[in-house]
Amino acid sequence: MFVALAALSAAALWWFYRNGYLLYYGDATAHLNIARRIVDSRTPGLDQIGTVWLPLPHLMAAPLARNDFLWRSGLAGAIPAALSFVVAGCFLFAALRRLLGSAPAAAVALALLAGNPNLLYLASIPMTESIFLAAFFGLLYFTIRFRDRPSVWTALGAGAAALAGT
Repeated sequence: MFVALAALSAAALWWFYRNGYLLYYGDATAHLNIARRIVDSRTPGLDQIGTVWLPLPHLMAAPLARNDFLWRSGLAGAIPAALSFVVAGCFLFAALRRLLGSAPAAAVALALLAGNPNLLYLASIPMTESIFLAAFFGLLYFTIRFRDRPSVWTALGAGAAALAGT
């Protein structure tokens, strides 16, 4: 599943980049600029995060936004979004396989998620949706694991996923 999701995400990212669609959303440019200010501004640092959006997407894009080409093209924010889409799909598959007890049913649900053109687009541009989905599906997975086999580690996993999404 991981390889198929990674290939699909990479293909979508390549297609949207090649056709010049990475920066169509106005917010995409804002996300890139926030990430860039963290590493390159008059006062770089975590003080630049204070906006209406959650900080994780900007923190993930910041190391890549240091590169002018990645920043200007939109790839600095699109690459973390594409990777998060893969993580989200893996967590969804694992959660549903555990919940339903059926790998084929989980694969169908994953195919519905991965085949959604809107999600593929949002996972290929510098937006926050795929990063939120990764955190949400991670929380779902660890919550189901905690239900089945309670432990400190599954509670910590759920807490980390919830923290990532907030």
